[in-house]
Amino acid sequence: MLNRASYIFFFIIFFFCFVPFVFAQEKINHFDTDITLNKDGTVDVIETIKYDFGQEFRHGILRKIPTLKINQDNKKFILDFEILDIVDENGTLYKYSESILFKDNNRYLSLKIGDPNKTITGVYIYKISYKVSGAITYFSDHDELYWNITGDEWEIPILSSNSVINYPEEISANNIGVKCLTGSSGSVKSECLTSIQNNTISVSLKNQLFSNEGLTVVASFPKNYFAFLEPKLYTPFWETLFGKFLMLVFKSIFFVG
Repeated sequence: MLNRASYIFFFIIFFFCFVPFVFAQEKINHFDTDITLNKDGTVDVIETIKYDFGQEFRHGILRKIPTLKINQDNKKFILDFEILDIVDENGTLYKYSESILFKDNNRYLSLKIGDPNKTITGVYIYKISYKVSGAITYFSDHDELYWNITGDEWEIPILSSNSVINYPEEISANNIGVKCLTGSSGSVKSECLTSIQNNTISVSLKNQLFSNEGLTVVASFPKNYFAFLEPKLYTPFWETLFGKFLMLVFKSIFFVG
């Protein structure tokens, strides 16, 4: 039988060995988003990410934003993004670079944020501001914003997320529908809360998100409040006329004879 001193000893070992390891892990403490739906059909987004590098030394963060939208006919469209600025909590600009990334039949705007000649650790705040065209979907009886707030490409947990969606003041709250989803891609879990007040939709997590999990909001609005601004149809390269021509050339070279 273990006596009281033994229990205390094991507790001390646990506390000093395991607990510091947990708190030292890389994570996102807060992922907050301010979204504004404009009457011209564009959407303004400000993401505020409080990123804790723990004991890791990094150059910065990599934010991957999905840029494809799929309609009811399974057609894919490209959303147009304009990065306005990326700053810290004091408004100081971060260095960053943009690229397009393809993964798992999706297309991402990849933002590499940080100084490649400098490593950092501890807690940093990143405020990413951008404008999106084509994010609103127009149905026959309503318009809809389907938005992956956090993205689901993070390899680390997100401990909390609070977001607001601002919409034109003339839209009555009684005519708005909203729901939120959590988990990995395709999940129908809803471990989140929503509310509508003062022309603002609020969305927050109930529990933390784990690796490769995200928070998505679906908000519906009555017709004729937003200008019609459809995204561009996305055609993979090998389905374009030139891509099909190259495919025929490759087949003729490598498979003939």
